[in-house]
Amino acid sequence: MLEIQNMINCSTKDLKDVIVTDKYIITVGREELIFIYDKNNTLIKKLNPDSGNVNSVVFDKNLIYVGCQSGAINIFDIKTSEKSVLYGHTGNVCCLKIRNNILLSGSWDHSLKMWDINKKIILSSIDHPGTVWCVSFIDDNRFVTGCADKVLRIYKNNYLEMTMTLHNFCIRSVCVRNNFIYSVDNEGTLLKTSLAGDLLSHNSFKDFMYCVILYGENLLCCGENGKIYILNNNLHIIDEISVPCTSCWKAFLHENILYVCGSDGTLYVFQDKKSDEDIKEKFNKIKEQRGGIKEFTSDGQKYKIIDNIVYQWLDDSWVQIGEQGESYDYSFNVELEGKYFTLSFNKKDNIYDVAENFLKVNKLNYEYKDEIIEYIRKNFKQDNFKTYESINSEGVKRTLASFNNIKYIFINLNKINKEHGEFLEKELLWLLQNNMRFVALDLYRYFTVHGFNFDLTFLMRFAAKDRKESLAFTRLITVLYCDPPFNLESLFPVIQKLRDIGYLNDSDLDDYYNNRSVRNQLQL
Repeated sequence: MLEIQNMINCSTKDLKDVIVTDKYIITVGREELIFIYDKNNTLIKKLNPDSGNVNSVVFDKNLIYVGCQSGAINIFDIKTSEKSVLYGHTGNVCCLKIRNNILLSGSWDHSLKMWDINKKIILSSIDHPGTVWCVSFIDDNRFVTGCADKVLRIYKNNYLEMTMTLHNFCIRSVCVRNNFIYSVDNEGTLLKTSLAGDLLSHNSFKDFMYCVILYGENLLCCGENGKIYILNNNLHIIDEISVPCTSCWKAFLHENILYVCGSDGTLYVFQDKKSDEDIKEKFNKIKEQRGGIKEFTSDGQKYKIIDNIVYQWLDDSWVQIGEQGESYDYSFNVELEGKYFTLSFNKKDNIYDVAENFLKVNKLNYEYKDEIIEYIRKNFKQDNFKTYESINSEGVKRTLASFNNIKYIFINLNKINKEHGEFLEKELLWLLQNNMRFVALDLYRYFTVHGFNFDLTFLMRFAAKDRKESLAFTRLITVLYCDPPFNLESLFPVIQKLRDIGYLNDSDLDDYYNNRSVRNQLQL
């Protein structure tokens, strides 16, 4: 089990990336500097790229490459501090990867550039529809990019080989092991896909995630609210760590030591060995001090919670906007004045009050009030999402009465217990694999509606054999549109085929089309 080994106070602002070598620990961040430490955690050098925030870093042959807010990629000799610059990007360089004298860089300017680092020239520039947040080499000839448009793209010899539209949100990080791609998006959905484009596994953290890396034979994700997760290759969580900072931006593993970049400017160092008692006490004390404060970012807006009161960062100050524990029936993005704002409300709320409060909190012009009201009226009527919250539990129990290895299904049909999720999933999968497909699908639907989080990637390969299975399959997809685990649009042709071959009729699909339409409106 990982335990804290050290906390290196590198900066007063966010640390955005770290690279560790046999001799050096190199961090970068929003203080616009490069911090270089020796392996005794002693600061030996600071470098100033003079290019704004420094958001990405790689190291090769005594050279440090950093991606900067200005679009410049600065190169420093770690021994002499001699500096050179690669010019080509016009926006923040948010990701860098290096392999065999080739440097890949992704930017807010919507491009991925390939550089010859010996000649310091651009070999190719590949435009994307949005910010290229992440990139990873697959082999010497192929790489994969993750983009703000929610699409993974595989390139071979600089030509687009494949696209994968499986995420529902902006892709923030990607890594590759053997023939598998692991990618995580802004809403905390982690996907495992094959190089052929097949979705194999998923896990939804229900929190912003910014980084996924290979962690020995396993994987590691980190993100908002100081969360670090270790998962096996099937994306099942096997360990969880809480760090006393708002965001864990990046993680790096070197010689079985884990380095995590905190938004508080601290580099947290973990290892699978017992902590020094003084370090552990200091770490826990900081966690206790921050225990009553929770900070997070949503849709580009900063929030914090103190004693159940929610504040938003507006015009360089914290403004009270509500109380923790408030849940909303609807929440979506509104683009006004070139920025995105989050508008949340409940079915029972007066839409005039909703619009007025939204404009007041975000300090927007009241001329937008009618526009906001009309949008709510048009798109968000009561009970827009159709769900099937009940199940014929007595009928299910009779059908499954002869099975003695599914006790958690019976327990949770009587009373839901979220702590049984892992056991419940194993039993549902067993039913699915043992010719109880209709009842398994119906149970997946029922338990999903009641808050369980399952790996549902089997749906991408499921082939209904009759009308009953087709109905259960469609109802499960229908309720998943309320909170999609991955891009459900890839299953639309499957639903159409079930209708075309006569397993479904048009009236069977009314709720499916309704929920699909509502979700697509929310994601516009």
